[in-house]
Amino acid sequence: KSKVVLLLLHLFALSYCGIDRCFLGSCCLGILKGVTFAGFGIWHVVDTFIVLTNSLEGQDAIHALGMDARFTPESLEGGKTLGYILVVFMAMQAYVAFNLTRLLASASNRLRMNAGGGG
Repeated sequence: KSKVVLLLLHLFALSYCGIDRCFLGSCCLGILKGVTFAGFGIWHVVDTFIVLTNSLEGQDAIHALGMDARFTPESLEGGKTLGYILVVFMAMQAYVAFNLTRLLASASNRLRMNAGGGG
């Protein structure tokens, strides 16, 4: 299996649909993951953490929580690079989500103040 393909599935959030599990040969778990929309996101987070850890450590195989595959040697370095890209992408998502939450809370407070004091 190609670690690059596995990381791309996670980078483009296709792991929410269970495609990552199907790619690794666990089609039943992949379908279950897809039907539950990755266990309402929890399954996606756990799998992403496992795949990221595996990639950043440069392991040539994965054997965790029903994921069982050997990766081609030529995909290991690309997988590691994509792992770093995924970490940066996730940090950017967290930053945007945090600031968007603050912006929405601030706007909500201003609307409440204007509605309450607009006499």
